[in-house]
Amino acid sequence: MSYEIEYQKIAFSFDAGNACRQAFKDLPDGERFAPYCETAPCVVTFCEHGSNNTYNRDSDKRARYWSLQYVGEVSSVMLDFIVASVYAESGMLKPKNRDVTAEAYITAARKLIKNAQPLTRLQGIMSTNVLFRINDYSAERADSNPWWQKAMREGRVQKDYYSESCNMLEVSFADINQLICDLYTIAQISCGQCSSKGDFKRDIHYYEIERALNAISGQSSLEMFAA
Repeated sequence: MSYEIEYQKIAFSFDAGNACRQAFKDLPDGERFAPYCETAPCVVTFCEHGSNNTYNRDSDKRARYWSLQYVGEVSSVMLDFIVASVYAESGMLKPKNRDVTAEAYITAARKLIKNAQPLTRLQGIMSTNVLFRINDYSAERADSNPWWQKAMREGRVQKDYYSESCNMLEVSFADINQLICDLYTIAQISCGQCSSKGDFKRDIHYYEIERALNAISGQSSLEMFAA
C-alpha cells in the first residue's frame, strides 16, 4: 500500500498583525488591509516528506522534499493537524515511517507549535525568493484579497497551467514584513484540507530553502533520513 512518510518538521512563529500594519501603512488603499492587522499569533510549518514507493532516479534512496505544510493562526493550523491525524491513524501518513495513533500525532503537533522558532531565523539566511505552488487556492478569495492583488501588480503571481485549482506566488524573503504578508495571504486564499498548503517549485531556488531548512533542523543532507 502506498503511503506518505513525514521525515521531519520545522515550525516558525510570526506576528501577522504587526507585520501587516508596517507593510500597509504607506499604501494609498491601506484601509483595505485592516482585517489583516487584527490577527492572533500565527505559525508556519514546513515538512520534509515523500511517498514510500517513490525513489530517486540515481540511487536506491526514497525521494523526499520540503513543502510548506500549514500556515495561519495557531488554532487554524492545529485544526489542519487534527484532520491529518485521521490519515496518520489509518496508515496513509507515517511520521518517520512509523505507525502512530491520532492522539500521538496531535500531541506531537502541539509540541512542534509550542517550540516554534521565530520566522526571522529562516528569513535571515535566505538570499533568494522562492516560487511557491499553492494547492487548492480559491480564485474568489484571491480576487478579493488586496495583498494578492498587490503581488499580481508586482509580477509575483504566475498561473499554474497544469491545474486550475493551483496558482504560484513568488514568496519574498528580502523583507520580513513582506514575507509574513505573503505567508498570511497563502493562508487566506487556500481552501480545502490538503496534506500541505503547497510545494516549492523544484527549480534552482528550491535548493537554497532546502539547505536553509536542513541547516536549521541540524541536518546537512536529506540522504541522512533515508528509511
